[in-house]
Amino acid sequence: MPTTNYVELNVKACYADLFQVTTQLNGVLQEAGITSDMVSKVHLVVEELFTNSIVHGYRLECDMPICIRVSWQDPHIMVRYADLAPAFDPRSTVTDGEIKGIGGKGLHLIRKLPAWFDYHSENDWNVTELTFVKPECKED
Repeated sequence: MPTTNYVELNVKACYADLFQVTTQLNGVLQEAGITSDMVSKVHLVVEELFTNSIVHGYRLECDMPICIRVSWQDPHIMVRYADLAPAFDPRSTVTDGEIKGIGGKGLHLIRKLPAWFDYHSENDWNVTELTFVKPECKED
């Protein structure tokens, strides 16, 4: 039976912790044999979610929690990202065709880089779940 591997990080909504998160995720995923292209996609999406939590959710760096769990079982990499900022459903914003200027491009990446993306609220937590699939295994 295949083993699912994971890393779970519970950090504060501050840029110093973002550096810690991305450094640790990059190292763990590379050590697990995940391709650099997939590591980059996971890194970019987690960084976008984290930055959105600080800038748009909490509205500043603070001690409020962000919980990130990344697990992998070939050919999937799953990300569960949660914060306690005011509720925000990234599925309910402008469509990708309506994005103009700088705003919204991070949400576009969050929606388009993973093979699957969902959001729900759970006991006051905003929970975003994403699944990445290795390109050679990607489902249409």
